[in-house]
Amino acid sequence: MANELTKTEIKEIKIEQGNLDDLNSELANGFEIIENSFITQVNTKLMNGSMSGNFEEWKEKQKINRIRLKKDLKISKENCKKIVDKMLDNTLINVNKAITMIGDIKTEKVDRVNIKAIANKGISLCSDKALQNFDKSVAKVYKLRNQEPLFDAILKQTEEGIDNGLKIAYKNGRLVSFKSYMEMNVRTTTRQEANEYLF
Repeated sequence: MANELTKTEIKEIKIEQGNLDDLNSELANGFEIIENSFITQVNTKLMNGSMSGNFEEWKEKQKINRIRLKKDLKISKENCKKIVDKMLDNTLINVNKAITMIGDIKTEKVDRVNIKAIANKGISLCSDKALQNFDKSVAKVYKLRNQEPLFDAILKQTEEGIDNGLKIAYKNGRLVSFKSYMEMNVRTTTRQEANEYLF
């Protein structure tokens, strides 16, 4: 009987579950904003130099834009990590309060370090993916040089980038959006940690 949970403890675990969902939701929104920010940076660089209408001039301009994009993404990546860090500080307070409320069950806290490591790895992955998308987009636009005007080719690529987002590949080859990838990783980690501490 000592291993059975009381109704109060079960209710408190449900509160804890809700707080984990809040954490995951909060982080998911943050990851979506990060992905959109990186896509916007890529698209802005692609459009830079498009008004000339000359594919060769535009392609040369993209070499400079790539260097600038890489620098901008590095700065954005560090800023995003700081934002996620603050989100974790604010949200984990509620999650850990719920865990502490659960009485005789273990009272350890959800480990922010593991979640932060996953978030930081994901942000770096997203930044790298944005740079790869830029390179692919430049190549695709240049391939269209004999088929359509420069501005139309760039517009087509930027729309495709917005529609597709930054796809992350699992080991099995399955592609998912950055937001979905991060949501699944953070959700799995927080659930595992909470379960580990609760049971």
